[in-house]
Formats: sequence, C-alpha cells, structure tokens
Amino acid sequence: SVNSGGTITSNISLGDSIIHAAANGAYTDIVIGSNVTLTRQSHPVNDNNIIRVVNADGGKITNLGTLITASSQRVLHIEGRNMEAFINQGTINNQYWTFYLKSGSSLGSLINEGGTIINSSGGGNGTMIRLENASSIKQITINGGLIRNGGGNFISLANASTIDNITISGDANVENTSSGRTSIDLGGGSVTGTISVEDTASLKSNINISGNNRIGGGIIIGGGSDSPTFSGNITLNNGSILGQGIQVKSGTMTSEVSLNGSSRISKILIDGSN
Repeated sequence: SVNSGGTITSNISLGDSIIHAAANGAYTDIVIGSNVTLTRQSHPVNDNNIIRVVNADGGKITNLGTLITASSQRVLHIEGRNMEAFINQGTINNQYWTFYLKSGSSLGSLINEGGTIINSSGGGNGTMIRLENASSIKQITINGGLIRNGGGNFISLANASTIDNITISGDANVENTSSGRTSIDLGGGSVTGTISVEDTASLKSNINISGNNRIGGGIIIGGGSDSPTFSGNITLNNGSILGQGIQVKSGTMTSEVSLNGSSRISKILIDGSN
C-alpha cells in the first residue's frame, strides 16, 4: 500500500486499503496517474476502502485514473482525522458509500473536475457522500462531469454533521440511475452556507430537511446569463429552516415545496422571465 507522497503510475489491485495515512505522520500530496487503475477487491475486513485516513491526517489526493471497488467497499474513509482535499478528474465506479466521514472528521474540499463518479448500488448502500458524528466538509464542488448514484442519496448527513457550501457548475449533471432524481438528506445535519447551481449544470435531486436542521444561505439557481436547471422536490419538516430562501436568478427550476411542523422558508425570489 501507499503511505507517502508522489504519483502512482502502475495498476494496483488489493484486498486491503491501497492508500493510507501512516501512524507516524500525515502523508503529503498523492496523484493517481491518468492510465492507472486502482481496484479494491472484496475482502472480509473492516477497512473496506481504497483510501484510509484513520491513523494520521491526510493531504491532497488527485485522481486522474480509474478507481474501482467491489460490493461493500468504499473509495474514501476518514475517521477522526483531517484531510486537505480529494479531487477527481478521472473515473470512479463503486457499489457502496463512496465518500465516508465519521467521528468528527473533516475534509477541506471534495471536488469533481469533469470526471465521472458512478455508484451503482441500490438502497441506502448507494449513498455517495455520507457524514456521521459531527464530521464536516468545507466545500463540495461538482464542476462538470457526471455524478450518478443508484438507489441511495447523493448526500446524507447524520449526528450534527455539516457542509459549508455545495456548488454544481460547468456542464455537470447530477442524477439518479433509475428515477432520474437523487436526494440530499439533511435529516441529521445542515448545510451552513448555500447550495448553488450555476452555468449550464443540471441538479436532479429532492432535498429533505428535518429535525431543526437547515440550509443557512439558501438555494441559488443561476445568475447573469447562466441557464442551469434544478429539478426536485424540497421538503422541510420538524422546525427545519431554509435561510435566505430560494432564489432563481436564471435558468429553470421544477419543484414542489412543502413545509411541515413549524418549518420556515425566508423567501422565494424568481427574477426575470424564469
């Protein structure tokens, strides 16, 4: 396995973690080369992942190649540690929680720059980004490329976990394999800033907020001459809040908005001819 900086230039297939932060210190930046395939084989152990950040903090990982996991294997697992960034410019194919943070972990940036991430698992196992136990991500950016999950959520937050901001931009397409719409589940955590869809990007996702959680900066669609699309129902339950409301500055929004149990939306603004 790999536990220091540099570029991976050869294919690797293992029944254990391929990249991990060693106990004696954090690793520096790692690049997975453009012609490289890393495969995490099925193996009956707890460390079911390609990248493991548990024993020390992690730096930045950039994927230019292909990452593949078998059933019940994760791409990235951070537990009680900090990691600077994960950047995908290549291809990821997996069948379980793709990115998993727990026990107060933090990730600075999760970025997809024109790459493809496909989670083919159905049900809850198909969740792409899962945060638990007060874990956090500062910025999620999907700038171009394809994000497609099976029956689970695009994002799921639990146990007071948070994301600062989510940006879908470029010509990105975020969707669900079967129904078309994926989901962002904020039943156990909040987006403290905004969810924004920009340029010609498409977000096909229901958004569910409950349990006094919130999207602090609201949902923003477009701006200027942008023509993004957002399709999905927005549901607030049990005192949840959509701060700064919904702003459609340009592009198209096709949604049903439901408020239940003393939930609040500060405003809904539709500019121009939208």
